Amino acid sequence: MPSRGTGLYAAVGEHAFRAAAAFELPEAMNALSDGAVPSFGTFSIPEKGVHRKNTVVPWANLRDLTVRRDYVVMKEKGKLLPLVHTPVSDVPNFGLLHSIVATAFAHEEGKAPEGR
Repeated sequence: MPSRGTGLYAAVGEHAFRAAAAFELPEAMNALSDGAVPSFGTFSIPEKGVHRKNTVVPWANLRDLTVRRDYVVMKEKGKLLPLVHTPVSDVPNFGLLHSIVATAFAHEEGKAPEGR
């Protein structure tokens, strides 16, 4: 059973992770709107989706972003193999990545379907 101190460190770490990402997110979203393309190791995030291996996959075609067994995993809708499968330790500023992706997914969900 984890000690009270271990639980406290985990809670403080989680709070710091969320606070740092929330602080950086508005600036990052403005930069994306201005055409910046932040890199997260083996992939980058232009405003329109995820760029990896000379391909940009639009947000609407992405299914989710998860962390499984210490790997960041991003999957495309209708595809079996992930678009991104990278160790979390190789992803610079994972908190910011998570916030950008969550914001992009929320924006996509709020859009009206094409043709309406």
